[in-house]
Amino acid sequence: MRGDNSRYRLKQNIIYDEIEGTPRLFNPETGMFHELNETGFHIINTLIGQWKTLDEIVDKLLQIYEAGENLRAEINADVQKFINDLIQRQLVDAQTAEKE
Repeated sequence: MRGDNSRYRLKQNIIYDEIEGTPRLFNPETGMFHELNETGFHIINTLIGQWKTLDEIVDKLLQIYEAGENLRAEINADVQKFINDLIQRQLVDAQTAEKE
């Protein structure tokens, strides 16, 4: 389990494309394609080329979907599961940010 100060980023070698309207990721190391749903697409766009915390990702989703703060805990749990899956599939890097 990662702490609150973890940050995430799409691995630099991962290729993002869209085929027939379906966004997907390709990992050249594993040779695997991974299709994304709309929410996965938004999460990946947040992680391209920059490190983001879980809170920053959730904030972006709350903004995109115009969701209330009452949904933060549920969205947070779902995003954490998705991020953990992306890490296991070798699509996302994780690092513990240094405390300021």
